[in-house]
Amino acid sequence: MTLRKGLSFLLLRYYSVETEVSIKDLAETNRKGNAAILMVKPCGVTTLIGGHSVQELILGMITSAQLEIVMCSQRRLNEHDVRGIYRILNIPDPVYGEAWKYEVISHLTSSDVFSYLVLGDDAVRKTRLIKNHVRQALADPSSYHSKVVENMAHVVDSEDFETSFNILFGVA
Repeated sequence: MTLRKGLSFLLLRYYSVETEVSIKDLAETNRKGNAAILMVKPCGVTTLIGGHSVQELILGMITSAQLEIVMCSQRRLNEHDVRGIYRILNIPDPVYGEAWKYEVISHLTSSDVFSYLVLGDDAVRKTRLIKNHVRQALADPSSYHSKVVENMAHVVDSEDFETSFNILFGVA
């Protein structure tokens, strides 16, 4: 499967002079650490830190990290999509049960998510650092465990890159 010509044009400078880039090429670039998918969850769009949404802060940090967003998507996920992105939701959980899974699904299907295909040197590590920085900023410093109220961003794991790309960017 290859991406639409419009997207391929955006990605040309990172690859050879081919007219189209395959998703497999992107997945390989991800495995090398230079392509990442960062998803901002519904609460990340509405939650403010210092007068800015978490999403705005994440976009600023991506730029500061010398990474480039080459594709973005705004999409309302359904349960099937969420289970495709988070395979752990499909595995029985004898310790914590199943209720938490439905909370995750309910949250991620409650409103649109924003996804970004990010390219650049060390993109996977840098986007994970950005995600962790946001978590730290949202941690309750008065709490002994400094528990984060909500997880507002997700960086797709390499083994889930192709499936998540198809779901989040509507290529499938």
